[in-house]
Amino acid sequence: MGSWFTADQLAGLSLPGLPSTKRGINQVASEQSWSSAKTMDGTPLSRRKAGRGRGFEYHVDILPAPARAALLARAALPQKVQAEEPDNDNRDAEARWKAFEKLTDKAKGHARQRLAALHAVELLENGGSSRTAAISVVSVQHGCSVASLWNWFDLVAGSDRRDWLAYLAPAYKGGGRAKAEIDDEAWQYFLADYLRGSKPSPAECWQRLKDASREHGWALPKSLKTLTRKLKREIDPAVITLKRDGADALASRIPAQRRRRDNLHALEAVNYDGHRLDLFVRWPDGKKDRVMLLTFQDLASGKILSWRVDTSESAEGFRLAFGDLVEQWGIPYYVFSDNTMAAAAKSNTAGSRYRNRYKIKDDDFVGLFPALGVDLRFTKPAHGQSKPIERAFGDLARYISKAPECEGAYTGNAPQNKPWNYGARAIDLADLLPVCEREINRFNSRTDRNTAVAKGRSCDDVFAESYARDLIRKPAPGDETLRRLWLLSVEGLTCRAPSGEIHLHGNRYWTEELGRIVGRKVAVRFDPDRLHQPIHVYDLDGRYLCAAQCVDDSGFMDRDAAKRQARALADLRRATRELAEAELRLSVSDLARMTPAIPDMPAPEARVIRAHRFQGNTAVKAAPDLLEDQDRGAFSDQFVANVLQWKADRDRHGL
Repeated sequence: MGSWFTADQLAGLSLPGLPSTKRGINQVASEQSWSSAKTMDGTPLSRRKAGRGRGFEYHVDILPAPARAALLARAALPQKVQAEEPDNDNRDAEARWKAFEKLTDKAKGHARQRLAALHAVELLENGGSSRTAAISVVSVQHGCSVASLWNWFDLVAGSDRRDWLAYLAPAYKGGGRAKAEIDDEAWQYFLADYLRGSKPSPAECWQRLKDASREHGWALPKSLKTLTRKLKREIDPAVITLKRDGADALASRIPAQRRRRDNLHALEAVNYDGHRLDLFVRWPDGKKDRVMLLTFQDLASGKILSWRVDTSESAEGFRLAFGDLVEQWGIPYYVFSDNTMAAAAKSNTAGSRYRNRYKIKDDDFVGLFPALGVDLRFTKPAHGQSKPIERAFGDLARYISKAPECEGAYTGNAPQNKPWNYGARAIDLADLLPVCEREINRFNSRTDRNTAVAKGRSCDDVFAESYARDLIRKPAPGDETLRRLWLLSVEGLTCRAPSGEIHLHGNRYWTEELGRIVGRKVAVRFDPDRLHQPIHVYDLDGRYLCAAQCVDDSGFMDRDAAKRQARALADLRRATRELAEAELRLSVSDLARMTPAIPDMPAPEARVIRAHRFQGNTAVKAAPDLLEDQDRGAFSDQFVANVLQWKADRDRHGL
C-alpha cells in the first residue's frame, strides 16, 4: 500500500473520522478543499489519478488525525510524504507529456489556450480578486464557460506548474468509427491468408473470409474497411513487410548504412565484380552470345582501374584483370569480393581467412590474392551497398550497350523491354572492345561527380591526386616472376619436331631452348587476350624453362620476312657452331690420330675336308638332300640315268 489513496480506497479502509462510502469521502473532500490543500513547503496533497478518468488521489497527511493514526497502527505506510511522492508524480507527468506529444497541432493549440486562460485567472487573483470573480471575467475574455474554467483547474490540481500544459491537453477518446467485431478464428484465418508471400489484396482475402464464415458460422464486421482498420491498428507494419515481402525488404525499414570513403587513399582498397552487358556479341569462334564485363574499381576515387571481357564470370578473367591492375597501377592493400563461385575461386582466394566458398584444407595452395599480400574481404551476398561497383555498372552498361556502334545488337535490360529491332545483328568482339575502352574512359573522366570525395571533380582527378601523394605498393620493374602468377596455364603441349616449336591457338612459339626438348610435353602460361606476347614454358613438374616468342606467318612474296628468317638461321648456325667449338676440344684429325689400329687375326686351320666337283659355268638347280647317307655323286649319276630312260620310253610309245 502506498502513500496515496483514492476516495474508493479510503472508503474501503473504514477509517475512524471518515465516511465509509465513496460518496461520503468525496463530500468531505469537497467541503474541506482537499484538491487544493498543500503542505507548509507548498507540496500538493492531492493529484489526478494516472490513466483515464478525472478522479483524485489524496495523500495520507490530508486525512484527519484519527484516520492517520489508524493507518500508522496498521503499518500501512511511512510517515513522510517525500518517500514515494516524487516517483509517482514524475511517472504521471512523463505519461502526460508522452500523450501530449502524440496530439495534433490543433489539440496542442487548445491546451495552450486553456493554459493562457488559467494564467489570466491567477493574474486577477494576485490582484486581489477572488477565484470565482476572476473566472467570471476570464470566461468572457477568452470565450469559454465558467464550468470549463473550473474543470481546467481541477485537471491541474496537485500537479507541478511546469506540467500544466500536458495536464490541460484534451483527452480524446477517439472517433465514432465502429471497431471490428470478429471471432478470433476468423481473424486468424484472415491473417494467415493476407500475410503470405504471394501478397493477395485485402479484397481477395475478404471474399475468402466471407465464404469460410458461412461454413464455420463466424461473426464478421460489416465491411472490409472496418477489418483493414483493425489490421493497421493491431498488426505491426514490420510484421506485414516480413511476411509479405520477405526478410530482405524488412531491411529497408531502417536507414541504409552510408559508408564514408574520404578516409581511403588511392589503391588502398578495390572491389571487383562482373556485369553481363545487354548486347549480342559475335565471338571469334562464330558463336553469338552476350558478353560479361569484368572490372576492378578503386574505392577511394571510384575510378575503373582495369577490365576484361569474357563469355561469363570466370576465375581466369578476374585473375587477368587483376594482373592488368597490378602491372599498370600497383598492388592494393584490400580487395572486396562477393562470394560467387567465379569470384571466390581457389586459384584466386585460397589461403584467405574468411573464404566461405569451397572446402578449406590445411594443404591448400596459396591463391593469387594472398600470394601478393592482399587482405581479401568478402561482402554480403545480394547486398549492393557493400560494393560501389554495382552503382558504376548502371552507367557503364547503359553507355556501352546503347552506343551507336551497337545499334541492332541491344537486347534490352529485361524481356519486357526488348527494342523493336531485337536480334537484328550481333556486334563483333573486335568492334566492341574499343567501345568499352571509350566509355570506361568517359566514366573515369566525367567531371560532375557530386560525392563527398570528388566534390565536382572526376574520378581520374581524385585518383591522380592521391596516387601522387600517398604510399603505393608496386612490383619491382621487370619482375616477370610476379607477372606469371596471373597468366593462364595449359598443360600437355608438345614441343614439335624438328625445331621444338609450340602450337597454341593457331600461333607458333619458339626459342632456342625448345630445340633441346623436342618431343617432350610441357606446360605454358599465357595471356589469352594478348597471344602475340611471349608465353612462359614449364616442365610438367612446375620448373620454369624459358619464354618463347610468337613466330609470325609471313606473306609468300615478303622479302623482309625472308631476310629475317635467313638472319635468324645464320645466327642459329653461328651460335650453335660456337657452342660446339666450346664443347668439342678434339678435332676430327685428333680423333683419327687417337683411334688405335685393329691387328689382323690369324687364319684358323680346317680339320674336316670334303671334295667338291667342278661343274662349269652352268648353274645347277639345288635339290633337297633326300638321302643323307648316300654319296651325292652317285645320286647325280642315277638321276641322269633315270632321265635318259624316261626319254627313251616316251619316244617308243610316241608320246
